[in-house]
Amino acid sequence: GNSAGRFGGGINCNTNCYAVIRDNIIAGNTAVVWGGGISSKYYCSCAISNNVISGNTANYGGGISADQWCTPTIMNNLIESNSATTGGGAIYFAIDTVPMIANCTIVSNTADSICGGVFSGDTTSMHTIIDCIIWGNGDDLFDCQATYCCIEDGDVGEGNIHDDPMFVPGQLGDYYLNPLSPCINAGSQSAAAAGLSDRTTQADESLDMDEVDMGYHYALSDSTPPSTIIITSPPDFYYNTILLTWTPIVEADRYLFEYDIGGTVASLEWQDSWLRLIAGDQGAWAGFVGLGTMHYRVSALDALNNVIDGPTEWMGCTCY
Repeated sequence: GNSAGRFGGGINCNTNCYAVIRDNIIAGNTAVVWGGGISSKYYCSCAISNNVISGNTANYGGGISADQWCTPTIMNNLIESNSATTGGGAIYFAIDTVPMIANCTIVSNTADSICGGVFSGDTTSMHTIIDCIIWGNGDDLFDCQATYCCIEDGDVGEGNIHDDPMFVPGQLGDYYLNPLSPCINAGSQSAAAAGLSDRTTQADESLDMDEVDMGYHYALSDSTPPSTIIITSPPDFYYNTILLTWTPIVEADRYLFEYDIGGTVASLEWQDSWLRLIAGDQGAWAGFVGLGTMHYRVSALDALNNVIDGPTEWMGCTCY
């Protein structure tokens, strides 16, 4: 790691800086005063997104500090195991700074004095903390408020929950969500509106398609090869009927067709490389017409029910 005598052990943004800090691992850095990982001071407006910020130390803001008229956007970061001597093990902000903190997982940060989580040194700041998981930091929030967050120590706010987020390890880290996690589909807006529908919070790497999950969304790993199944005709949905065709996979015993309409998720196993369903067929299709967008994907299965190709990416069509 790197070190700084005053601020910004890893990255220092100073005076009218508009840096874009994205897709980095910022780890093991030290600053004597502010911002072990990242420091932002004096009218800066930095966009900080999709980073892992871990194991950094400072007096204030072990992970990130922002003060003196800054407006940082801190979006979709994993901020974990950072430490501060005084306050804000994860994040510290003060002096008319207006941060937007969204979809971050802020976990296992510490402070020797006050608040291992998010520390506000300015009680008048018009900050926003939303759709985050803030857990295991001792005091998770100090003089700041959050909404639609999962917070261990019970801070109140619209949409906040306080149940165990149920972290599980996965391909790229230790903070994926168990499929039964209360943080899934518990955010304030859709995943698409949050710009996170191409990322995942779950170890099976299923994309976030509905209401946005709370917390950090991982990029997809490279461990799963892309599907060779090709949808050969667009879905034709009319008069309560859907017709969909795709390329056959020689080794396939059958196919798994998964779909989601209006929040109702179901699946069917199908022997042929085409699917035609009429409302009421298979005991699952009735009542979905007119409910908006259907999301669907296809996988190829062998005789032992193992996935041998796919699934395809989630696709969508309008039901009318």
